[in-house]
Amino acid sequence: MIRYEIDDTVIEMQEARDGEETEFRIRLIQADPYAARMKDIQRLFEDNDDYTDALFYVYPDHTYKIIVRAEHYADLLTALFKAKLILSLAWEEE
Repeated sequence: MIRYEIDDTVIEMQEARDGEETEFRIRLIQADPYAARMKDIQRLFEDNDDYTDALFYVYPDHTYKIIVRAEHYADLLTALFKAKLILSLAWEEE
């Protein structure tokens, strides 16, 4: 299991697991420069060869719904971390 910490002055994030998928609901509190970074993350997943690894739904007010398959969960969190939307990532024993 991966534990992460967010900066709640930048982002609101909720996570819900559903079998082999995890749904993230993300709202950017600070749009600049994070909206461009979210677009880069979306492009990263959309441009690879696995079209069902993560599905992105973009809503007004810089809100996103992302459905990610279990095997790409760490990839998404790592991408959010690289974009500085997540402050820390850590492996946690289950």
